Amino acid sequence: MKKILVLGASGQLGNRFMSDVENCSGTYNSVSNNLVTDFFQLDASNFEEFKKLTSAIQPNVIINCIGITNVDECEKLPEKNWLINNKFPVEVATYCKLLNIKFIHISTDNFETKDSVIISETSALNTLNQYSFAKLSAEKMIQELNSDSIIVRANFFQFKSGPSKTFIDNMINDIAQKRTVRSFGDVYFTPVSITDLIKFILDLIEINYSGIINISSDQAISKYEFHDIILSSYNLDKNLHKSISIYDLDLSAKRPTSMALDNSKLKKLFGVSELSIYDMIAAEKIYQEQRGFGVKR
Repeated sequence: MKKILVLGASGQLGNRFMSDVENCSGTYNSVSNNLVTDFFQLDASNFEEFKKLTSAIQPNVIINCIGITNVDECEKLPEKNWLINNKFPVEVATYCKLLNIKFIHISTDNFETKDSVIISETSALNTLNQYSFAKLSAEKMIQELNSDSIIVRANFFQFKSGPSKTFIDNMINDIAQKRTVRSFGDVYFTPVSITDLIKFILDLIEINYSGIINISSDQAISKYEFHDIILSSYNLDKNLHKSISIYDLDLSAKRPTSMALDNSKLKKLFGVSELSIYDMIAAEKIYQEQRGFGVKR
């Protein structure tokens, strides 16, 4: 069994890897339970610390889940954004190539194509903000320096309703408490459940895939439509859910309105006929309810 080191295991994706996948070690930035022996502190600005940790663990696979995903924060702090979203993963990819460690980098869908065409793995992409510029630059540099790497483009979701809440958790709880919630009706994407994302990443490792791969559901929908589907799955009052435009908000960073990913390469690779967002939402809901998370009414 391959030994996996998850960088950024205190985040949503890294944490689920640690929960669901065997033979994983993980890193955190500042706070951790000292009783958990497979967690290690790592400062992403200290690359020597990373090399020492890698030498001690000797993983076969390194998955980079470290990143600053707050787009407005990246716009305000471009140097920090470049350090975390570009310099660090590029250095890790280079080091993994040297040691023959399989490297997986989690990228983003925060790009746009000309004429708002759906994004394939070979599309010519435009970047609208510091975050997407750093992420796209990292993709290109990683491919050049470590062609064996896997670069995953995705926009994932999960339901938790625990101590660390996502936007979806807050939305569900607000509606349950009869509070109005707003989401964008003019921003389109192809979300994927965190469960499916992890499954496909493990499958890609198993077949020793290399290159860029989009992991997403089939149909491009607006964030408003996506959230409406989730509310319906919980039988919550959708009348409290309002559609707004991204242009109604005074955001620091410009954002694309069409981030839909073309998943045809993924489906062909694994012989999958359909990746339904409805099925993903239903399965993710069941996963979390089985672990004692639910809606407080």
